[in-house]
Amino acid sequence: MTVEPTPVRHGLHCRRDAFSLPPHVHYLNGAYMSPLPRVVEEAGIAGIRRKRLPSELTPPDFFTECDRLRAAFADLVGAPDPLRVALLPAASYGIATAARNLPVERGQNLVLLDEQFPGNVYAWRRLAAERGAELRTVARPGEPPRAAAWNERILEAIDADTAVVTMPVVHWTDGTRFDLEAIASRAREVGAA
Repeated sequence: MTVEPTPVRHGLHCRRDAFSLPPHVHYLNGAYMSPLPRVVEEAGIAGIRRKRLPSELTPPDFFTECDRLRAAFADLVGAPDPLRVALLPAASYGIATAARNLPVERGQNLVLLDEQFPGNVYAWRRLAAERGAELRTVARPGEPPRAAAWNERILEAIDADTAVVTMPVVHWTDGTRFDLEAIASRAREVGAA
């Protein structure tokens, strides 16, 4: 049986030349630690060089590039306000910040996925314990294809007592794709973050 490749959408194409990986290496574990694109490596080196003489840094140096990055990302994802884009050193920092600032009350629930990446689990576990909330973990269905069944389970887990729904676009262990539009719509219906 021949499997046809999924057509590339949104203008994405092979970016192997953007990385310094040897031609025989196919690195797929981006959830753990992705290889740096050459342009990121160059920016990092430029940043280190700039810190050699910190007396030459001016206040705009702390904001100009960050503002450009926010604007570029907002454009990429169609966000109307670049100032609502947060720049953080890791996803776990953003999740911890959200967990510390979202209103969650005793008796409410937090919905997340079975076998979620740890960076999107620990802060919610702590929050649920501190606030007396239920941590509602949506189990992975059986054998593939599982996306439709898993999406349905997630929608069923969200109810009037849901305070937060926290999940990725795809599951990091098997690539299951989630219907974020339907899930976000359901979360908004019940007033969940």
